[in-house]
Amino acid sequence: MSALDTLVWPGLVTVAALVVYYGLSLNVGRARVRYGVAPPKTNGSPDFERVLRAQENTTEQLVLFLPSLWLYALFVNPLWAAVLGSVWIVGRVLYALATTRLPSGAAPALPSPPSPRSFCWAARWWDCCSGWCFCDLPMIAYRLY
Repeated sequence: MSALDTLVWPGLVTVAALVVYYGLSLNVGRARVRYGVAPPKTNGSPDFERVLRAQENTTEQLVLFLPSLWLYALFVNPLWAAVLGSVWIVGRVLYALATTRLPSGAAPALPSPPSPRSFCWAARWWDCCSGWCFCDLPMIAYRLY
């Protein structure tokens, strides 16, 4: 199995994360029509604001998640990156469902999904167990040239 073959899994996780994000964006469009909120506005019905919040939180997390996923896949382990990325995706879906389906004023029943920092924690754990330091990667890359 070549190195590119193992990068298929993080690629599939990337596509799945973007599909989840696209679905949440479509939900915002449906909520705008359902609750009568014109496109420049971002406030209105509390039900609309919960749908928008789930999409906005995913946007904020996605910016950190995708680079973290690929850095972990390239420098540590692509299969574990795909596993951790899948956990993030499931967490995002559960978070969005819990947030958008709650009655007004109720707190989410589920904790927030794992943050992109989970990749950093996993990388540090890998450092401790494998015996090489993740911080040495720039030096390793320099020596490869």
